[in-house]
Amino acid sequence: MKKKIMLVCLVFPSLLFAQKDTCIISGKIEHSSLKPSTVVVDLLGTKPLMRFISAGENFTFKISAPADSIQIVGVRLTYFDTTGNIDGEGDLYLDTSRIFYQKVRLKDMVPLMLAPGEIRLTINDPAEKMLRPKLSGPQNTVDYQEKLSIPVRQINALLDENESKLRRARANGEDTIALKIGRTALLKQGFEINKKYIRDNPHSIVSIQALKMMGPGDPLSPKPLGELTILFNTLSPEIRNSKAGFAYLEKLKDLKKGL
Repeated sequence: MKKKIMLVCLVFPSLLFAQKDTCIISGKIEHSSLKPSTVVVDLLGTKPLMRFISAGENFTFKISAPADSIQIVGVRLTYFDTTGNIDGEGDLYLDTSRIFYQKVRLKDMVPLMLAPGEIRLTINDPAEKMLRPKLSGPQNTVDYQEKLSIPVRQINALLDENESKLRRARANGEDTIALKIGRTALLKQGFEINKKYIRDNPHSIVSIQALKMMGPGDPLSPKPLGELTILFNTLSPEIRNSKAGFAYLEKLKDLKKGL
């Protein structure tokens, strides 16, 4: 049975390819039960669609990554069994542990912040529920992965679990007070991850991404948008006046207009 692996990268709306700064993403897929013949990397959301193909389990490709902008991609590991017949292309979509035919879901991806330099990924356990490749590279990339992305994704997974329990409890007529208290605690913990990073890193462009991850603000704050403004103003002039900083300030103004 011929198999191949696809790494899917979803590029979210952001400032793309504006300057000549380059990010090199290289890596290796290590898995005892699978030796891929092909590695395919797609950058979804770009026009036209960008696709990189490497032979074997090693891959290397280059992407423009301006130093003063923010570009987040989502990395997804996908298996294909070419004996199937899905979408007329003969590919049966396989998850890391089971066959399924759903579209790729964002929460199953690994958000990755691009930065000038080389990002090295080693994917050695694709059977994990939450894909966590070993990562090395620019400090901004590592910071985003270890101090924001992974902790926030863990909280979001707990919030999803809490929401499921709440729905079951309501359907069964059970008391939900403890679950609601737990949800409030999780929300507070999740937003504090972003707030702490911003307070501790006023000179990092990653702090702008931390602000963006807070959306319209902490719902537990008396003045969510006011708090976002205060947090933004704690950043260094260099970060506030960067391309990403100006873009976020415009977004903040739009949020305030919507009140």
